Amino acid sequence: MSNPNDLVLSLNDLKDCVKDIDVEGKKLHRTSCIERIKCKQSWKRGLPVKSRKHALNVIKYSNIYYSYMQTCVRVEGIIQCVENSIKNEKIIENATQYIKEIYRLLKDEKFDGANETMDNFEKEIGSLKVRSSILNSSSILNSSVSRTMNENPDRDVDSLMQEIVEEIREEAKERISMQINEASSENDIEKFLSSFKKNID
Repeated sequence: MSNPNDLVLSLNDLKDCVKDIDVEGKKLHRTSCIERIKCKQSWKRGLPVKSRKHALNVIKYSNIYYSYMQTCVRVEGIIQCVENSIKNEKIIENATQYIKEIYRLLKDEKFDGANETMDNFEKEIGSLKVRSSILNSSSILNSSVSRTMNENPDRDVDSLMQEIVEEIREEAKERISMQINEASSENDIEKFLSSFKKNID
């Protein structure tokens, strides 16, 4: 049976670790957004090779960001489950051992190992549910960027490049439409002034 005090300390360490991962994940997301802007700018300047390079970076950083956030949500679910077991005085057997191992693997940035340990922990306690609606509201899920690490990143890059080109086309259409409206307005004003002057004369 896990020692309650030792378990609480281990949970606090894991919480701090999750906070650090969350911060790093948000940095990656910002980097991904910047790379997307650079991708668009390069295409507008007629630099397709450079644009594609930035698109590849978008996919890379977005995938890592998603992996970080997914791991954070999963760990938070486990933390909540263990904390509930402490409150209910039904401490999960080997909980401290698992929490310490997850913490160690995350600190070493061994996310695959951490997820495998969490799999084993879930199987042991059976009833744990770690899925969360947070993933559904994450901005990364609402983009066309790959949701998970893809074995063929070129496919995601092609999709992103197509999206960028479509955005540029739509922006161009909007600019032309605004210019036409402005020109029409100017012509209307000129016609009105001309007519007004004739009436005065």
